[in-house]
Amino acid sequence: MAAHHYLQGEQLSMFMPAHALMDYSSAESRHPRGSSPRGSSLNVDTELHDEKLKESQVSGLLEKIRDDGVKEPVNVLIRKHETTWETYHQLWNGHHRVVSANNVNPNMEVPVWHYSAQHPAN
Repeated sequence: MAAHHYLQGEQLSMFMPAHALMDYSSAESRHPRGSSPRGSSLNVDTELHDEKLKESQVSGLLEKIRDDGVKEPVNVLIRKHETTWETYHQLWNGHHRVVSANNVNPNMEVPVWHYSAQHPAN
């Protein structure tokens, strides 16, 4: 049985597939239930992902991840929504690595460091 089958809801994985981390950079994951101050922003997120991928291609990061995978962990912030107090996750650092890994292989395992926010999101 895979290791992730043994995780409880409160436990955090040390590796996540790139496609799951892509969800953490979306407006919905930052602001549950569509309460984002900028509204539904799927196009904005797609444009941001496209921009990060292009920058990764120019810098050579995409090719490096294609050859070696992601070595440096990305940072995920765990927060509570200010009005609903629902827990949500936000990709805080590592957008280029996540977008590149997702482009190479959406199931590529990416190392993750989780951080907990002490105050509600604004």
